[in-house]
This record gives sequence, structure tokens and C-alpha cells, in this order.
Amino acid sequence: MLSVTRFCVLLALFTALFSACSLEPDDPVFPTSMCYDIAGDTLTVMCLTDSYETCYENNARTLGTYDDYEACSADTDEVLANWAATGEVQAGSGSEEGTAAASGSESGAGGEAVGTYEFTFTCSATGQSHTVDVPDDSCSADSEYLAEVYGCNLIDEMSQACRGYYGCLGQDTSGCP
Repeated sequence: MLSVTRFCVLLALFTALFSACSLEPDDPVFPTSMCYDIAGDTLTVMCLTDSYETCYENNARTLGTYDDYEACSADTDEVLANWAATGEVQAGSGSEEGTAAASGSESGAGGEAVGTYEFTFTCSATGQSHTVDVPDDSCSADSEYLAEVYGCNLIDEMSQACRGYYGCLGQDTSGCP
């Protein structure tokens, strides 16, 4: 059985050790993407740290990039206010690069492209990075996935990527592998 004195010493040691670990001064700062999705007349905006997940993995489109999460988060109110006032999605003023504005009316299947943006992906098998222009429309997440699957020669995912992309466009998917 621990005495009260030993318990207090162990608690103090644990607290000091935990505090030292949680206040790491060299915590890395990861670039962050602002992602958005339009469903009807509803806009969803989120900030994702690039080292963990992508907009595509969250079925969303990339709106802009930021140096860190805090900068992205600070711009979300500006993006939402612009959406409410004009019905357009535009990157906030803190974004390093933004895509062309997207109108809420383009949220249907295969909506008209309102511009393009550069999508960069890295193939895990080779470590090579590739950049392609992707239409900024309601199918951009499917376009990103298709580009990565075919660009990295991910044979097991080609059918899914092909069907997802052409299905989003409202086209026949019978020619997909």
C-alpha cells in the first residue's frame, strides 16, 4: 500500500513529466487545406491538416491552403459570410492560394466547371509527386481520386475511381474496368 507521502511524490513526478511532454516547443506546424462541400443551399467548410487527411477523403473540394490550422480556422467565418451574402464560395483573405469562386447553383451531378485548380498527389509506391489541373465543380473530389488512381497505377482501385467519376458526371459507366 502506498503511503500518502509516496503517492504525492509520484503524483508530482508524473505531473512534471506530463507537463514537460505536453509543452514541446518544437511541435511541427503542418500546412492545412480548407475544404468545402455544397449540398443544396448548405455550405460545409472544414480545415484539414494536410499530413493527416485530404479534402477528397472527406468527399469535399479544396478551397485554399494555409500555413497552419489556426489561419484556416480564422478564415472560415469570412467564407461562410460571403456564401450567405452572395451565394458564392471564395477562399478567405488568409489563403495562400484559392480556387475560382463556385456558385451554389453548380451543386448538381456533373455541375458546370467554374474554373480549375491544381491538385498535387504523391504516389506511395514510387514517392513521385504529380500535379494536375482539376475542374472545380461538383465532381472535383471524384476527379482528384481518378487522377491519383490512374496517375499512380493503382489497378485495384481503377474500377471504383472510373465509376465514381463518370457516375458523378451522369455518364454511362459500363466502359469502366
